[in-house]
Amino acid sequence: MSGIGRYRGICAARDEFAVEVGVTATDAQPPPRRRLQTLFRERLQSPNFPTAVVAEDEIGALGILRALTEAGLEVPRDVSVIACRNARFMEEVMPNITVLDLHQARVAAEAGHLLARMLRRDTPPEPGQRLFAPTLDERGSAAPPRSTIL
Repeated sequence: MSGIGRYRGICAARDEFAVEVGVTATDAQPPPRRRLQTLFRERLQSPNFPTAVVAEDEIGALGILRALTEAGLEVPRDVSVIACRNARFMEEVMPNITVLDLHQARVAAEAGHLLARMLRRDTPPEPGQRLFAPTLDERGSAAPPRSTIL
């Protein structure tokens, strides 16, 4: 989910609780990934390169795809790839990348609800963790490790 999804979740909670607070969104650039891609390319040169990679987000997954393509490797035949976020554009990427959806919009909405309750001095929320189970959206970029394929 993009920053705009988190922004919308916070705005929805603000509106639901009628909290009069200005909220703005900026589309921050992701941190530089060139160093990570360079390290991954170096790792692909070793005889025991990984059979699977879990990227922290969709942009990282795209960098991994690029490095694999440049190395002449195929997903998922040679290396499985999973991304840990689910931006809408990931459905358009070829090969399709399996995604561990962390439901960031739901997390942001819950954080907004809790903050709004605190700002309005409503009944304080119960202390504790709020758990949001991720879901795996299998799109065909993960397969058994190549050593198990006969």
